[in-house]
Amino acid sequence: MKLFSTLAVVCVSALSSAACLAQSVTFHADIAPIIYNECTQCHRVGEIGPMPFTTYAEVAAYGNFIEYVTQTGYMPPWTPDHNYSSLRGERFLTQVQKDLISAWVADGMPEGNPADNPGLPSYPDDSQIGEPDLVLGMPEPFVHEGNMLDQYQVFVIPTGVTEAKEVKAVEIRPGNNAVDHHALVAYTNVPYVIAQAQALDAADPNPGYESFGDYGVDVEQFLFGGWVPGTPPLEFPPTIGHVMEPGSHLLLQMHYGPSPIEEVDQTEINIFFHDAPIQREIVTVIAGPETLGEPF
Repeated sequence: MKLFSTLAVVCVSALSSAACLAQSVTFHADIAPIIYNECTQCHRVGEIGPMPFTTYAEVAAYGNFIEYVTQTGYMPPWTPDHNYSSLRGERFLTQVQKDLISAWVADGMPEGNPADNPGLPSYPDDSQIGEPDLVLGMPEPFVHEGNMLDQYQVFVIPTGVTEAKEVKAVEIRPGNNAVDHHALVAYTNVPYVIAQAQALDAADPNPGYESFGDYGVDVEQFLFGGWVPGTPPLEFPPTIGHVMEPGSHLLLQMHYGPSPIEEVDQTEINIFFHDAPIQREIVTVIAGPETLGEPF
């Protein structure tokens, strides 16, 4: 006999006291706020998530799977220990949120009253954070061969700015989710470095040039921006940012995963500028086993 229907017990503790709140768990009242805040940014049409989570039907169709990946910590994709330190852009579910999802699934995923739904957030087109001030991209599409091999290709992209710009956000928009594994963006404003990169580009019969591990040239900013599936765009506080100078170039390194068929990619980079002057310019350094002993 089923003793409990839509009853879930959620315990909330504060300091030394604890209170237990009994509540009915439904999609519109309890699950939609979690999904919309933590999942739908990626799980909607045109984004990296393989399936959309924008309606009750879409979420309920994957309810058991959602419970599994959230309980195991596989989703949302966030590997740092949030109990140890808080980081910018972090995305994780609390145990209370996980328990709500489990209770909802265990009870058959009731829909509830649509009037309780907070409403799907308004998402901008072709961006996760808004209208960019500058859109840069690969000069031409790149065809990734269907040979089941990885490919690291670097594309030389002039910024085209005519005056110094202070950058508050860098958002990489992958052009083909089927093969785009990750992307790194470097910055340079040194003429001979730009010339070296352009020479490598000219020598490669394909758009861009092949380079594994780095950009094939020395750059001032190794990590101007970056993207892997599930990561939010790189945004800086109001007084901090990159500086983009006239004549500067970005080097976009794309890692394409193995594919049995040809795939075409033309990734873009959204750039957002600060409205007010910054106080500190971002400087990036590589911190790996071979560099940890070096001074910054």
